[in-house]
Amino acid sequence: MTTGRRAAIHALIAVIVGGHLYDIVTGGEHWPFSPNPMYAYANRSFELDAPWLVGVHAETMEEVPLWDRRQLAPFDGARLRQALSAMATAPDGPARVATALADCLARYERRRRDGEHDGPPLAGLRLYAAHWRLDPTARNVAQPDTRRLVSECMAGLPAS
Repeated sequence: MTTGRRAAIHALIAVIVGGHLYDIVTGGEHWPFSPNPMYAYANRSFELDAPWLVGVHAETMEEVPLWDRRQLAPFDGARLRQALSAMATAPDGPARVATALADCLARYERRRRDGEHDGPPLAGLRLYAAHWRLDPTARNVAQPDTRRLVSECMAGLPAS
């Protein structure tokens, strides 16, 4: 093996190991060196704190969970909740979340009118910070134990 080839292989190994070490030490996620936090920690409690997005039925004003992926496509529930949660913690968080909720409400209604889902007409959206004690059969999926309103957007009204 030539000296140049040996040096290139050692440099490649150094970059791979160094990249992984950097992300491990800093807790960063830079592809392909990510420590993949989904599997990094074992959850030892049966409780969940998560953002919870619900619609407000236009006729009854009751809260309606948004389960169907088609309602807010191309967003899926998990990524949308993660993005809204990240927005909420930003310095300009309330304004960003309000803008996002208004966009989601417009998207929901446009897709409903176009026949892309069969959800009820909505008067608004609410984002909660919710807490669940997890039920093994998921009977309480639509009923968090506690919730705190983070933001709400009602059609025709400025988002809060």
